[in-house]
Amino acid sequence: MPHLACTAFATIDEFNAFLCECALTPTPTNDEITSALSEASDRLVTLSGGLFRGPCQETVYPWRNCNCGVTDGLGDYIFGNGRSDTIFSPERAIPLVAPLISITEVKVNGVNLTSDDYQVVEGHYLMRSDFTPWTPNSSDLSALRIIYTHGYRIETTERAACCEMAKLILDLGFNEAARILQGVSFATGGGVTVQRQPDSTDTDVQRVGDYPALNAFVAKWNPEGKRISSYAWSPELDDGWRLMSVGIPA
Repeated sequence: MPHLACTAFATIDEFNAFLCECALTPTPTNDEITSALSEASDRLVTLSGGLFRGPCQETVYPWRNCNCGVTDGLGDYIFGNGRSDTIFSPERAIPLVAPLISITEVKVNGVNLTSDDYQVVEGHYLMRSDFTPWTPNSSDLSALRIIYTHGYRIETTERAACCEMAKLILDLGFNEAARILQGVSFATGGGVTVQRQPDSTDTDVQRVGDYPALNAFVAKWNPEGKRISSYAWSPELDDGWRLMSVGIPA
């Protein structure tokens, strides 16, 4: 299984179809192909700067550890795009990870809600349809459970890039294939800049351009090679929600 990607971006059958007449010698086993596809998917996550991880399904148990949130000084909460509205107070809106693909289940105090009972607002905030607060039994951390999928769907570009990278891994070996360009990345925020430069003596720096599927992937997800995965937090932005996923019984 991949470690960075949520799932492998291609299957064994898709890999074999991608090879066409370019068969590998010796013929890899299914286990070797599975391993290469998992490794290839993780490397594509890095090439995308952490943006593309495929579709990620999660089971979470939201709970709030404080009565907090950003207010406008008049008792209304500033939410999402900066609008002030008591309807959008933090206890009414659960911030799921964006971009949101689908919601499979919402269960409150043992009762499964129907899709008529909740709605998604501003792309990824889960709210009750009647805008009442979420009120799970506070003594039971499993009283509110959500199963949902976020991220991006795997399409032809990602599938082909995964197969091409997996072929390189099987052709060159895991260590040699690791020398394929990952780009120059930097991120700036809060007065701090983080930058990574490739070794100027590395003769493999431009090799990603030699592979059409990988080139198409980078052009789609990280065209300037400047994106890296990042996260920012400050007390003023804390709405109190924590999406717990470990150590809570189903």
